Amino acid sequence: PNCPFNDTAVFTITGNAVAHGVQNNNGGWFGETIEGAATLAEGAGTLYAGHLTGWTGFGTNQSPQDATGQAEVGLTLDFHGASTADPSQTLNVHIDWHGTLNNSGNPTAIVEHFSCS
Repeated sequence: PNCPFNDTAVFTITGNAVAHGVQNNNGGWFGETIEGAATLAEGAGTLYAGHLTGWTGFGTNQSPQDATGQAEVGLTLDFHGASTADPSQTLNVHIDWHGTLNNSGNPTAIVEHFSCS
């Protein structure tokens, strides 16, 4: 995508996070949600300031005693901000990545979306 930053840019967030997980004989599941004030910086300079919401999760049907089992993993991130140099210039970033594994541990699907506007 045509984004006004390169692959060295880093998001920093100050906010709230909730993590949850469970494991039983049928597998395990974990998730985390985070949201709050965020900046997007490149090198030593902050380019954008705004709000970020993110979710990540993992689930498996693999029991603790089993070396096989299906799994899925996912990540969604949304950032909405304004340029620190010119607040009239806004930026929206959306990242969506999901993958699944079969019982042998081989990827069966990988879906990724990345957009800037």
